[in-house]
Parts: sequence; C-alpha cells; structure tokens
Amino acid sequence: MAFSSTLSRLSQFDFNWQGSSDVNFKRYNVKLCAANDCSTSCSVSTSTASTNFTSLGVDGESYYACVQSEDKATQKSPWIASAQPILIDTTPPSVSRVESVSANGYYKAGDSLSLKVVFTEPVFLSGTSDLALSLVIPNRKAQYVSGSGSNELLYSYTITPGDTSADLDVESTTALTVSAGGSLQDAAGNDASRTLSTGAQANSLKTLSAVVIDTTPPLPPSNVRFNNAVSGTTSIPLLWNAGSDSNFKQYNTKICAANDCLTSCTTSVSSTTLTATAIGVDGSTYYSCVQTQDRVDQLSAWIPSTGTVNVDLSMAGVLRVESPTANALYKNGDFIDFDIVFSKNVNVTNGSDLKLFLDLGNPSHGASYISGTGTDTLRFRYALVLGDNSEDLNYIASDSLSLGSTGTIKDAGNVSAVLTLPATGSGNALNDLKAIQVDTLPPSAPSAISFATAYTTTTAVPFSWTESTDLHFRYHNLKLCTQNNCSTGCTAVATSVNSPATVTGANGATYFACVQGEDLKGFQSAWVVSASSIIVDTI
Repeated sequence: MAFSSTLSRLSQFDFNWQGSSDVNFKRYNVKLCAANDCSTSCSVSTSTASTNFTSLGVDGESYYACVQSEDKATQKSPWIASAQPILIDTTPPSVSRVESVSANGYYKAGDSLSLKVVFTEPVFLSGTSDLALSLVIPNRKAQYVSGSGSNELLYSYTITPGDTSADLDVESTTALTVSAGGSLQDAAGNDASRTLSTGAQANSLKTLSAVVIDTTPPLPPSNVRFNNAVSGTTSIPLLWNAGSDSNFKQYNTKICAANDCLTSCTTSVSSTTLTATAIGVDGSTYYSCVQTQDRVDQLSAWIPSTGTVNVDLSMAGVLRVESPTANALYKNGDFIDFDIVFSKNVNVTNGSDLKLFLDLGNPSHGASYISGTGTDTLRFRYALVLGDNSEDLNYIASDSLSLGSTGTIKDAGNVSAVLTLPATGSGNALNDLKAIQVDTLPPSAPSAISFATAYTTTTAVPFSWTESTDLHFRYHNLKLCTQNNCSTGCTAVATSVNSPATVTGANGATYFACVQGEDLKGFQSAWVVSASSIIVDTI
C-alpha cells in the first residue's frame, strides 16, 4: 500500500493497495492515522470496494494510510499501514527577510556585496534568479549564487561606477525574479511568493542592514592658503575652504617645495576641520596642499595654495597661547590673564595699543597687554563684562593679536615679530591648552507658577512651575509670601532643581508662591509670583 508521493500540495490525495484474496470479500475499511500503529489519532473509518481511495487532509499534518479487508461474514483482517506517511503542504513559501551577508559599512566601485533572501521554508530554484537593487541607476541586479534546497538564497553584486545608496535596499517589492521557464518552489511543488519588504518595513534589507554605496569621489577643497607669507616658527598654520562629500571622512594636508604637490613634500597629516598645522624647516619655502577623502577612501585631487610661506627662525613667532588663570567658570567682574609665548624674546612699544581679541560674543572685546617686554612671554588681561559668554574660551581667529595704531612687537634685532596665532586643534591654541568657561548672564525667569487647588489641609504646600533655564543652571529658590510682592510675610527660602516642590507654611495663612532661578555663579533671575493664592487650613 502506498501514496503516489510522500508530499502533497493539495489537501486531497490518493493512495492504493493490492486487493484482497478472500473469495467472500465484501469491502475494505480505510482510515488515516498519525502513526503506523493504525490506532493513534485516526480518522473515522470509511468503506470502499475499490483498491484506490481519495482522502482529505489538513495542511501541515502527516498521515499514514491504514486499510483492512472485511468478508461477508464480517471477519476482518489486521489493519495494514502504508510504508511511508504523506505530508500535506498547501502553504507556499514566502520571504521572511532580506539582509546583507557583507558587513555593515561603506563600499566603493569594484567591491563585492553578498546578500541573502531568507524564506519561511526550504526552496528549490530551477533556472536563474536576480535581485534588483536600488542604486539610482536602474537595472542593477545581484545574481543568484547558491542556496537552492535551503531556506536561504545567496546573491552577489559587484559595485560599478555610478552606483549610489545612502542605505541600500531592494528596488521594489517585486525585485526578486526567476528566469523565464524557471521556478522557485518548496518540496511539495508550491510556488514561492517572492514579495519583498522594502523601506522602513521590519524585514527589509534597508532596516536589517546598513550598507552605504559611494562611487563618487569627493569635491576638493578650495582657497588653500597660509595666514602669512613668513613664519617665525617651524609650526605652520594651514587653512582652506571646505570640499564636500556626502560621506566625508577627512582632509589630508602637507607642505611641498613646489605647487605640483609632489616635490619634497612632508608626510601627510589628516584633519577633520578647516585648519591644520604642518612642520617645516628653517630657511625653506613651502606651498600648502590639501585634498578631501571620503569614508570609502576615495580622494579628490590635491589642491595647492596660490601663495607660499617662508620659514625664518630668525624672526620671532608665536609658539602657543596659554593662561595662568585656573580652569573654571567665571562671571562678569572676574579677571582672566593670557600668556602669548614667542619663539624668542620680544620687545613691546606702545603696549597700551596691543589687544588680544577674545571669542566672547562681541568681536570688540579684547584683553589688554600688561607685561612681558624683553622676555619670550607677553601677558594680557581681560575683565569680564555683562554679556560675555563662552563654553571654551579662545581668541577669535589666528589674526586676533592686534598692534593697534602705534604698537609694535619686535625682536632684539628690531625685526617685527610674526603675530599669527596657533589654529584651534593644533595643540597650541588657548582652547587646546585650557578649559575656561564664561557666564555673565542670569538664568531665564521661571513662569506659570501655580497651585493645584485653592486650599490645602497640610502645612507642606505643593506648587509647580515652568522651569528656569541656564547653561550652568544650579537650582530654583522657593518661598511662600503673604503678599504677591515676594517680600512680605515670606517663609525661609527653600531650593529645588525641578518642579514641582513643596514649601512649609503656617496653618491659617494665605500664601502666594514665589520662584527664581539661580546658576552656578550665583546669578539669579527675578522672583516670579503665582497668579493665585492658597489657604492653609489643617483643622
């Protein structure tokens, strides 16, 4: 007794057996069972005179066919089970997810990507298959590599020039195709559904992987330049305007003896800002050269400066800018000192004209020269005023050391010093060497101060408010007052960082709530009063 196949993609299936040899044969009794003992989870027995029977099963279930002979005297043979069961599989396979086998990251032209399409069950591919990818240029397809007979099909794609994707995905829900005359089926012969998830859907390639395709070289920087034509130190500040790339990584910088960016160049140094520092040799003249690099290591052309710089250590130049004032937070009225260190001793004339302009929100605010002539270190001092603010104090730019109209800074040979200040990030700028913060503004005033009810039965009086804000916020000062002037009949001041809070009052009193903000330097906002009052009645 046997089924025509051990798998059926239809719920209706046939089986047959060799006929009985009883001369008084009457009929066959037929049933389906979960095991070949013909007694486990069996269907109701059905009778037939034929040696072929058609039955119905349930998707996902496995059955043995069991048959017995019965004669006219109602004598019955033992139940005989089929040698193999049949599995009913009427559900077609479908795609559960698409993901990248290649690591998440950035890829360029010539790189190979491996992708896999995962199905709900093993599938068998006849013919070839493609997976269309969303790469701006249409008809970019990954080719089937392996996986037939498993639930994962592997595809491969070699990136070509022009391909672009910020987050790789398949082209559409119908991106998985099979060649004409081919098929993609499960073992039962059910055609697989090839519908794919896309975009933000949970099982899409874009959601499950993070593959960026970039085959476009970055745009080069521009306006590559020096601050001065002469440097009194071997540390040479380089500046340029930004190049661009959607996957920007860094700029590469060097100085060279010629503007071909090839002749007698220093080792390349990278920078992620628009400044860098190169190290030259005394007596040499250099061009600056800068290129843009992206995350797949594509490079722009080297762009040379139009002008040159001459390194002349016989001239005094600025080595670094530092401060003897401690790293801390300072307020208006505080003094901050700055030391500008030169490569050799310098002499100052008309020092009252000298200024070091500081990045405090007002370009005219500068520290004044106070001492240092005849040494290699000039000291400047600044008294903070209302409105000055900085989270990491620095001078405004590399040309922020000003001689004014009559001041001079010269070496012992009466040669003017080079006044270019170190660029931020060089390791020698003020904000590279110090961590000084300035805050001269009070916190914003709190608002919307209110009680939840007009009465309270406890002396612990609760109220809420919209909180004060400040970069260096400390806490709110709180009190209850019997008048809305925040000065009459007030309780002791309490503090709270956040709203809401409670302040203790007295039974029988009527109070307004008063709140002010305070920062770490003791600056306070105005007191703000609640619009309504509350009565304390504990009896």
